[in-house]
Amino acid sequence: MEQELLASSVHGSTYDRGVGIIFETDSGAHYFCTPVGAYVFAYTGGDGVHFCTIPDRFGDMIFVVEPMPLDEIHVRPVAQNFTDFIRILLAVRFTGILLDIPLRTEAEFLEGLQIFREQHETEEHTEKLRHLAAYYGVTSMDDPYTYIRSLQNTFDYDLIPFSDDYYESAGIPNPNK
Repeated sequence: MEQELLASSVHGSTYDRGVGIIFETDSGAHYFCTPVGAYVFAYTGGDGVHFCTIPDRFGDMIFVVEPMPLDEIHVRPVAQNFTDFIRILLAVRFTGILLDIPLRTEAEFLEGLQIFREQHETEEHTEKLRHLAAYYGVTSMDDPYTYIRSLQNTFDYDLIPFSDDYYESAGIPNPNK
């Protein structure tokens, strides 16, 4: 079921205006930090940030890949599956807010979400989110902050498969050699 939802995400609709996501099949535009075996299904449209699964290692889990993270972590899990990913997107309203979760307290996250809604949310933005909800038949997640923080805090980042280029660029030894 999840693989079918993931495949249906590439239905030609772009949600980049205000929502910050472009569903697109794996274009082959991988970065040094894109995990080995990743299936890229969406981009934010800025800074090379993209979303993927790593099916051979983590099944349906959704990851965000950031070539220029604010900390040292380039790849983080953001959802157990595609359904949860869409529910989270409906809750956070914009992928940029999703990217900030690891670096913010819950109060800072909620404040940022409120500021976004007051300053940037338009009827076009809201309509795009309504379309996503209807297309996938889901509702907004109640507590995306706790969900994502829990997922990220319990995840073993050492299991993410990276290329030799990643380890060379990061200046760290490849643990697989």
